[in-house]
Amino acid sequence: MEKEIKKIKLSIINGLNQYANSKTFEEIKETAIPSYIHKNSIVRWVFWKRVFIILNQIKKISPKSILDFGCGSGIITAFIESKIKRFVTDISYESFDFMRQRVSYLRDATKLYPNDLDKMGPQFELILAADVLEHLNAGEIAKELSLFHGLLVDGGHLVISGPTENLVYKIGRKIAGYKNDYHKTNIDAIAGIVSKSALFKLNNKIRYPLPFIFEGFWILTYDKA
Repeated sequence: MEKEIKKIKLSIINGLNQYANSKTFEEIKETAIPSYIHKNSIVRWVFWKRVFIILNQIKKISPKSILDFGCGSGIITAFIESKIKRFVTDISYESFDFMRQRVSYLRDATKLYPNDLDKMGPQFELILAADVLEHLNAGEIAKELSLFHGLLVDGGHLVISGPTENLVYKIGRKIAGYKNDYHKTNIDAIAGIVSKSALFKLNNKIRYPLPFIFEGFWILTYDKA
């Protein structure tokens, strides 16, 4: 299994390098792509380790169907076992389509669009929103939470990750070469909006990498209420 994971990761890295080389930094700076292939090994470690923490949460739940909401280039979806029905959605599929041509582990994932989701009822056992909701304002987040609730089957789960935007995180972003001026909120505020919605019940909270000391991200797992 470990050998297969390394194989998938290498395939993803090769694809990301090709994609990054086809773009200017300005074109991809608002994505996480540069962080996964960053010249600074600490930056790379933080982002890759976060992926595997999320995957571990998914493994604990063991869903039969999953929606990767805001899938980006499909990094997390590529690691999810193919026996799980994998669906992805994003506002743009440019990077995902590029990666799918180069990463075989993405080829059987089903692409969905916002209009598709609006017409669908409960059919996912897990929805993942990894580092995506911080790009939305409070009203938009509340709207997406309502959508998620309607798309999840009874007993379904929601996994959210996002940046703390604290001083340590901002220093890390500066070291990585990002200004980070495109985030509208942080994971603490997002968690507050989820709690206020009463649509989901918090099941697990991981502060990463080091709780209260070097805390750049939270990974939150919720049960559908």
